[in-house]
Amino acid sequence: MKPPSQDAIAKALGILLDSIQEENGLDFALSYNPSLSVIPLERLVSNVDALRVATSHLDQGAGKSIRRIQVYRNSVASIHRIPAEVFELILHKATDENAVESARTLYTLMSVCRHWHSTIVSCPRLCTRLDPDLPVEVARLVIERSKSLPILSLRWYTYARGQGSADEDSDEAEDFTNQDEVWEVVRQNFERFRSMSLIIYSQDGLQIRSLLESTNTALESLHIDSYHINQGARGPLALSDGPPLKHLSLRATSFNFDTPRLSELVTLRLSYSAVPRSLKTLVQVLSATAAQLEELTISDFLWMDDYRPSSSITFPRLAKLDLSNITVTYCTTLVATIYAPACSHVRAIESHQDLKGPAKSLDAVIWQPGSTQVAAFLGLDSRSEPHAFRITIKVVKKGVEICVQDRGRERASFRFRRSQPRRLAGLICEFFLHHTSPFAIDLDLSESEPESESRDGPSDVIPWILSGRLKALNLSNHDDCLSALEQLGRRAASPRWSGMEVTEDWICPNLRSIVLEMPRHKKGGARHVAALQSLVDKRWSGADSGLEPANQPTKFRINCDSSSYKTLRIVEGEIREIVPCFEFYVRGG
Repeated sequence: MKPPSQDAIAKALGILLDSIQEENGLDFALSYNPSLSVIPLERLVSNVDALRVATSHLDQGAGKSIRRIQVYRNSVASIHRIPAEVFELILHKATDENAVESARTLYTLMSVCRHWHSTIVSCPRLCTRLDPDLPVEVARLVIERSKSLPILSLRWYTYARGQGSADEDSDEAEDFTNQDEVWEVVRQNFERFRSMSLIIYSQDGLQIRSLLESTNTALESLHIDSYHINQGARGPLALSDGPPLKHLSLRATSFNFDTPRLSELVTLRLSYSAVPRSLKTLVQVLSATAAQLEELTISDFLWMDDYRPSSSITFPRLAKLDLSNITVTYCTTLVATIYAPACSHVRAIESHQDLKGPAKSLDAVIWQPGSTQVAAFLGLDSRSEPHAFRITIKVVKKGVEICVQDRGRERASFRFRRSQPRRLAGLICEFFLHHTSPFAIDLDLSESEPESESRDGPSDVIPWILSGRLKALNLSNHDDCLSALEQLGRRAASPRWSGMEVTEDWICPNLRSIVLEMPRHKKGGARHVAALQSLVDKRWSGADSGLEPANQPTKFRINCDSSSYKTLRIVEGEIREIVPCFEFYVRGG
């Protein structure tokens, strides 16, 4: 809209001034720009007062007109023309029970306009969330307006109050007072809460604990995040009898798991002291919740236990398993115990090396050829499409790391801590050798050395190469590198998983990335150079064998030091004529 022109303003002022002149009985005409010299001096004050009164009324009239326009504009807006029940559904969706800020969001929406305010306060299902920052008057309004419906969620956190007393006039003291009043509203209506999310400190632990142990037949979801709570002589938190919970999440909260209310859990998250110290107790809890459980998280727990269950537990609906930062004994036992055929996201991260636990014996159970449990974790069961998988196995100084990607998305991640990681890597290799599904493996042994008992025997990289699955190979041990150079120049029968009709092919036909290490001493280096030249001639030139060359790699690098590189330049040029991507990489150069 264009602003009014100067002529329009002049006309409006002229009408205003004529009206003032007529109402005040002036005997001369006022104009938009009157000359003050023709106005009697004694009338100037009264004229000014009259103009001020007039402009004040104009402001009020304009304000009323603006408000009418805004009301009309809002009334014809699309959001106000939809049916009331649909608008309620939109608000309910925008502040669903999983929204962390839902209570305060509704409180803010109530201030948008009268229509929104009246819609929220008149709809019971919208008034079903509480927050400690809500004014106590609003908290009481929520309880009143929700009528007989269960309170869907309470997101409650207590302030970490200092040791000294707060000033009575301070904002902190006012926050404490309001929160205490809101808590009293919660306590009086506790039996109506369906979901509770509590972040609590030590000084508030006892009163919240007493509340949780009282009767509540509506509670379905409970999340407790505790900080420095002194359990004292009262022992673990024990819920009162009631219908089964759907979701339970506990951090640093000792809990009595001997209750039938866990039989239908969909989500279970335990961390720190919430995890039972007894592995037997934990396995019993998992057995009781196995039928409906879809998500299981056990994290940040450093206790050790040598309990070993006699059989596995089937979790038919478990889709997400997260075992993070827990000891070897707990992690290995749980991996050996849980069978989750529908699991699509797995993470098992061991935190501390535990040589006294049952890890070695359980490793043999977990990775025994044909194991359906580990196959389900890796996604190699019959219902998945393993040909789309890429499995990365990295053997480090004190452990083995496994990552499974499905079309670029991480599906499974493992980190096993072991004093002899290559022994575990050998069991894993044996498992893959007997598996018939097609999938590619990236093997990285660059940060590990063979264990003492295997130094004099054949390199333990040979079984990985003979499996034929390698797509990337990264080695640093000189014996491993020499074995790889010698083995990759061979041909073998096509593996069963390849689906190829040919009966013979190059070992690891899909190998695309090779990174090796060249010895520093000349004697060892000469053997490696000879094996390298023989490999290139056999595998990629076809000159020696007369056979169809293997597919070219996209990366072929051999690390060396600057003194060795001087004698390797000529070899590098010859190899590049056959394998263009080949290079000697000078460390520190």
